[in-house]
Amino acid sequence: MEEINNKLELLYKLAQDVSYHYVKSKYKHNFAGNGEDFIYRLRDSLQFRVNSVAWHYSNLELRHKQAVQHHFFVLKGDERIDHLMNHQTIQSFVFDDIIFNLLSAFEYLGNLVGYFWKDSHGKKMRWRGLAKSVRDKSNGFPYQSLSIAIDFSDRCFVEKLEDYRANIFHYQNHEGGVSTYIDMTLGEDPFRINTSSSDRFKKVFKEFNVNEDQNELLAYSKYCISVSFDIVEDILKSLLEWEVVARPFKI
Repeated sequence: MEEINNKLELLYKLAQDVSYHYVKSKYKHNFAGNGEDFIYRLRDSLQFRVNSVAWHYSNLELRHKQAVQHHFFVLKGDERIDHLMNHQTIQSFVFDDIIFNLLSAFEYLGNLVGYFWKDSHGKKMRWRGLAKSVRDKSNGFPYQSLSIAIDFSDRCFVEKLEDYRANIFHYQNHEGGVSTYIDMTLGEDPFRINTSSSDRFKKVFKEFNVNEDQNELLAYSKYCISVSFDIVEDILKSLLEWEVVARPFKI
């Protein structure tokens, strides 16, 4: 969780810098601006979503820890089966919320880049519209490093996340399994519950492998969050570079 919180602080700083330089350039003859520029709402919306993702992951970790303690030290006999099934369902709820919030963050990110590119005409571009636009040579997207970052991120990750979300949103729910074990090699904390991810998710993200001693759902959640936050960071950095370096040459 510390790693995610550190990344949150970095994203917050980058988002602040991006909006600052945009307003500074747009209102260079009246730096205070109007105080209500759409860039602030886009920035705050993006920050809200990544904060929501971090909260859900923290909740997932906490619920998992509580489930392990309850299962091994409180419950007896058949109670444990019901407890495990309930644990799996709750973990799946939270995992899906993480996916939904990550994709919402990408939608806001697409709007943010679209707004920089086309001002008010691009404020509802969303991620899919942005990804298509940077691939369309006739659109003349003006900053190559940003265009490359968007295209690469979409093909390697965001498209896959959207595919998984669309499947569970429109067609059928996908849940994994749940199991328990005791590993005495783990020392003072040998008790484990493993909530596995669905086969569908593993198929979509087959490039990521979970270690044997990891809880699958936690590991996949952290993987998706880490990759998503890295993408947001790279694009905000490229956006800031474009704004600071290339803005004087933009029409």
